[in-house]
Amino acid sequence: NAKKAAVKAAKEAKKLANRLERERREKEKAEKLAGKGADNFGDAPLIKSHEHTDKVWTHISALDQSRDGKEVLIRGHVQTSRLVGKGAFSLVRSSLYSVQ
Repeated sequence: NAKKAAVKAAKEAKKLANRLERERREKEKAEKLAGKGADNFGDAPLIKSHEHTDKVWTHISALDQSRDGKEVLIRGHVQTSRLVGKGAFSLVRSSLYSVQ
């Protein structure tokens, strides 16, 4: 019986150590992800005509393969958005034109 009790105690200690390690990893992961991308979401300030910026806005109708791989700024409203695996797709629409 003493042998069984020792084996059981060792097993419980191992389970406890594994649980604490898993909780530590989860906490590290949550801390790492907290705040990531936070500056990309939320309410944007109003665009006012009296302020001029160096941002160059591209009309959705002007998007073609010559701009492939380049970063562009577009305006429009999100018509649909969906999650696919670990990615997300948004369909942005402006008047007659839309882009994914």
